[in-house]
Amino acid sequence: MLVRAHRFAIVLLLSLLVCAWNGAQGWHHLGNVQHVEQQKDGVELTAGSAKVRITAFRDGIVRVRVAPNGNFPKDFSWAIIQSAE
Repeated sequence: MLVRAHRFAIVLLLSLLVCAWNGAQGWHHLGNVQHVEQQKDGVELTAGSAKVRITAFRDGIVRVRVAPNGNFPKDFSWAIIQSAE
């Protein structure tokens, strides 16, 4: 019984590792941050042509946006409906 449980655990672990590896293949490294610009409600990081904007809305609510080409689309969120404080 114990051997069967160990085999099941190993198969489950290997399955999870394969799924995680396949899911991460679409990710791209942005590179090193070259410039940090402080804004009134957060910061904007520049890494090559990409930009990352981190905005603090309130205590405990932070929004992270990524623009791989450096141009952020119109600000829209299903989760946050008010502007930053």
